[in-house]
Amino acid sequence: MKLVRVPALPAKQTDFGRLTPRLTRTQWGFKLLMVVLGSFLAAVGLELFLIPNGMIVGGMTGVSALFAHFTEMRLGLFLFVLNLPLILLSYRRVRREWVLVTFLGLFVFSVSTLFLHPVPALLENGLPAALGGGLALGLGIGLVVRYGGTLDTLEMTNGTWKIKDAGAAYHGVMLLNLMILTGAGFVYGWEQAMYSILAYLLAYEMVHFAMRGFTVHRRVNITSLWPEDIEQEVERRLGRIAQYPQQPANEVVNNREELTGEEDAEGARHRSRRTPHSFSYVVHFMEMTKFKAIVGAADPLAVITVEEQGVRRDGRPVH
Repeated sequence: MKLVRVPALPAKQTDFGRLTPRLTRTQWGFKLLMVVLGSFLAAVGLELFLIPNGMIVGGMTGVSALFAHFTEMRLGLFLFVLNLPLILLSYRRVRREWVLVTFLGLFVFSVSTLFLHPVPALLENGLPAALGGGLALGLGIGLVVRYGGTLDTLEMTNGTWKIKDAGAAYHGVMLLNLMILTGAGFVYGWEQAMYSILAYLLAYEMVHFAMRGFTVHRRVNITSLWPEDIEQEVERRLGRIAQYPQQPANEVVNNREELTGEEDAEGARHRSRRTPHSFSYVVHFMEMTKFKAIVGAADPLAVITVEEQGVRRDGRPVH
């Protein structure tokens, strides 16, 4: 079984520099409103949950938190100052729309943290604060990224700088995040570092949840020589029906009748005589592991691709 991860639909891609088509004034206004809302929500996660409890996350946000701790200066100042150079350096590499949206998001993010700094923490217990802070920070950053910007320029390395070895860049960023979280252990204590890791992981998942349209369902495309075996197993164990692209129901039935399988004298089926068929399922993210195991057991050579963009339960795309 071969697993392949495919990008989101072009109209909804969040790669830096790849933006949505030309928008109307109303759409622009809604987009900027969501960016402002996401930036403020991220600031709430930092200043009212994480920072007062000695927790930080990775990326430029974590670097800014460490600088603020050692210099006793406001976090909002470092959030803006440390991110600004990378925005300016990438100005000619990405669309101006991305630069403007990112600049607005960072400005609101920084100003919001400055205004929220004197406000007492909403939670002072470690675990609830980590959960609340990671949830708010991740959803806030995810909103900004979903609508065409970012609040952490350190995470935009692959998309902006067109690095040939994207895998090395990704692992480099993750290594830096590990160093930041390790530094939090020396500064705030190892118990707070463990809570910081929890907050970081939750924020990471919430960012992707928001980028996928706040939906828990994904479309999984399958190419297989034995679709009838996969369909029977998935329908029996998960109760899901396969969807064939642009194909009426009667044609699907005919295909299933044609693909009954040919057997020789020893009972072996001839793969060379069969044509691969492509079909898809809408799968809940919590069922994804089980779903892949079912497909792999039915046809070990099936090719599975999971679309990044989320979909509704009925399979319609999320706008």
